[in-house]
Amino acid sequence: MSKPTKTKAATATPPEPSEVVSPAPSPSDGAEPGAQATTLPAVPTLSPQMAERQRVAAILDAKEAKGREDLARHLALHTDMKPEAAIAALAAAPRGNKRSFSERADAAGSPKLSAGWNEAERRGADMQAASDQYTEAFIQGGRR
Repeated sequence: MSKPTKTKAATATPPEPSEVVSPAPSPSDGAEPGAQATTLPAVPTLSPQMAERQRVAAILDAKEAKGREDLARHLALHTDMKPEAAIAALAAAPRGNKRSFSERADAAGSPKLSAGWNEAERRGADMQAASDQYTEAFIQGGRR
């Protein structure tokens, strides 16, 4: 009995195209009769890593990302949105504001709550005491 031999299957990888040939134009396209096909250089395809880097860079470097850096970083790194969609979302978002809450409240003319807060608490305690006295007087008045 002969031993079966293992043969490696031939794995042919397609060669990288060095050029792309476009079909010859037809007269229906408005070309002259007898026009020749044109040869164009091949457009290299990007590796998935390079394509992702370009997507991230397009989002982060967009002019719409200025003032919205945190959102741009989130859209670039934590979503799979196309750059066009992410840039449109950035354009629709309000620009970030680095001022604190109290700075924004001061700019809006909000009242200061801290200046008279203790006084308001004291008046509230006085009002509670007056209410308690009234309630006690009412109860005492009903017992006569």
